[in-house]
Amino acid sequence: MNLNRAVFILIFSVLYLPTFGQRYNNRADSAKLNVEYSNVQSKIAQLTLKRDEAQLKLSSWEDKSELATMNAQNSTSINLNNANAAQQGGISEAKEEKKSANLAYKDSKIEKKDRESVRSLNKRIRELNSDIQKNQSRLRELEAIKNRLQD
Repeated sequence: MNLNRAVFILIFSVLYLPTFGQRYNNRADSAKLNVEYSNVQSKIAQLTLKRDEAQLKLSSWEDKSELATMNAQNSTSINLNNANAAQQGGISEAKEEKKSANLAYKDSKIEKKDRESVRSLNKRIRELNSDIQKNQSRLRELEAIKNRLQD
């Protein structure tokens, strides 16, 4: 009984399984192939557009992040100067130090948010590049099938 089952599985896998992997086997399937081909081309164009938009946003966010970093560093140095003055001064210097400390804290939060935005955009661009490569690979496969069907 096990031998019959093994023979059946062997015959089934040799005769039928290779056809399951190939969706386009004859010239009648060329219309379906052309539809998928154009869909993949369209998807590549859409992904490329999204990637280009993300790269434009990235350059803008990188500039903004650099500016925020400089502002945070500036605020921190001013805060340090005010802290030194507050230690030697009175209440007005202490209030001034508190204001500059709050400003430095806000600037550092903005800088952190901008760095996260840059990191997120870089990740998105990598994902889009990966999707573009996958679709280009599929496009090459479809071209090979087209050539095979034309022969």
